[in-house]
Amino acid sequence: MVGVILAAGQGKRLRPLTARQPKPMVGVAGQPFLAHLIERFRYADVREIVLVVGYYAWRIWQYFNTGARWDVSLHYVYQLKLNGTAPATLLAEHYTGNEPFMLTWGDVVTHPEHYRKIRMRFDELNCDMLMAVNLVEDISKGASVCFTEDGRVVSVVEKPPLESAPSQWNQAGLFVAKPVLFQYLRNVPLSPRGEYEFTSAVSAMIEEGCDVRAYCIGADTWEIGTTGSLQRAERALIHMRTTFDSTMS
Repeated sequence: MVGVILAAGQGKRLRPLTARQPKPMVGVAGQPFLAHLIERFRYADVREIVLVVGYYAWRIWQYFNTGARWDVSLHYVYQLKLNGTAPATLLAEHYTGNEPFMLTWGDVVTHPEHYRKIRMRFDELNCDMLMAVNLVEDISKGASVCFTEDGRVVSVVEKPPLESAPSQWNQAGLFVAKPVLFQYLRNVPLSPRGEYEFTSAVSAMIEEGCDVRAYCIGADTWEIGTTGSLQRAERALIHMRTTFDSTMS
């Protein structure tokens, strides 16, 4: 299975930390945040990884190069126009071929076991997409996911108003999907926020009867969008390094 990490983000809210490097290169728990994601993909036996890069892309190449140090093989594709997660994901199609692939945003991380378990669960279900979902207090900053008792996703709403959000379950930025996803990514319309959003492709899949399922990970995620969330991610990743990471090598 090939992995895809969207790592082109600028991280404007993290400046000056991101003044001369992309957001996934910000140091967290002793190494670039992106290194934690690569380690988790490797733990899930995803050893061929496509990095979608853009802003200060050379910083990522300079540090990770071919990926040999992490016992993975890295490929780089360039998102020249930072216009959304849908076109960013679509850039990796050449490398994924006709096989399912694992996808994550480059600024969010969860416990290492979830990467392995979501892959195993996807194989069991043989669905079109399995998306990780986590519980959040403020769903207005994420994407609200509604699903049935057996995990079948019935709707995904991007950045809903907090008072009318259909669910507190958030699209957590980790997926395993079949290549059918790409045909929906190609037809994503421009959102009111001025981007081509991945969520729109997922919604279209659901509307046309694709089997999209939820994989629940509770509140067990950390992101680095702001200085406050960066500090929380730092504490969590340091703790995980002392309690779990020795088994990941």
